[in-house]
Amino acid sequence: MQELDTQKKQKYFHTVRGVFVEGQPVYPNAGISTKTKQKILEGQIVIMKLKLALWGAFLLALGSMTAWRGIKDLVVSVRETQPTQMTCAEYHQKRPNIRWLHLTDCRVDYRKAQLFDYNGTPQTKRPSEMISPIFVVAIRPKDPHYRGFVQLLMRVEAQSIRHLLHLLFEYKAAGKTNDLQQLLRDKQTQIVALQEVRGFVSFSDGTNGRLHSKMRDHYPDNLAARYGLLQEGRNPPESAGWILVAFGSACLLAGIGLLLRSLRVKEDDTAQEVITNILNS
Repeated sequence: MQELDTQKKQKYFHTVRGVFVEGQPVYPNAGISTKTKQKILEGQIVIMKLKLALWGAFLLALGSMTAWRGIKDLVVSVRETQPTQMTCAEYHQKRPNIRWLHLTDCRVDYRKAQLFDYNGTPQTKRPSEMISPIFVVAIRPKDPHYRGFVQLLMRVEAQSIRHLLHLLFEYKAAGKTNDLQQLLRDKQTQIVALQEVRGFVSFSDGTNGRLHSKMRDHYPDNLAARYGLLQEGRNPPESAGWILVAFGSACLLAGIGLLLRSLRVKEDDTAQEVITNILNS
């Protein structure tokens, strides 16, 4: 039998779990029978095939989900080239399936804003103790007597309002009642504001289900069965959509390759030569 080069032997080291001494494969239990060795090696081949198949299935699932999400983002970016403008009252009445919004005549009461971490878990500690605090507030029509379900939440991104909310939650956590009341008086028009909001919406029945589920469980107001979470100032993620599609496609191809490889493990001549060498040792 032609001698194998060291590189090929090392390549299939994990296949047979042998030990190499001076470039030659030596089976650790050389004293056992050839039949037993054969069974052990066949078991190693089965394990290897199973590992390849599992990794292939995982990459196929990951690639499918990632590519599908990217395709959905691309569809939105193609369909909605401009933000749809309407009043907040019209949005609550029509509840359109629109992702890129520009709403006018909105009433935003930042006194009722909630603090969450990046997983959507509500927080009672100070924002300064968190890595990336998320401030969420309900968007309502300008009519102060509106008592319907909340159709839209907003993730606050404006730096001036985030700074204001930092102070508000810091004073609450520290029990500084006087400072809190003074802040509410000085910033009354900013804290209870009539304003326009603009951004990109994800719905509670969409891809970000975990975050929406936690917010539904912990948000103090009554949320609609299908509500939206608007990220302030964000545009449709066209570039992110292409990246997700490319990454998902790469995972799909890798998964298919691993699944095909798992079906061909025993057909690899070099691996069979290593097995034969060990069996004859």
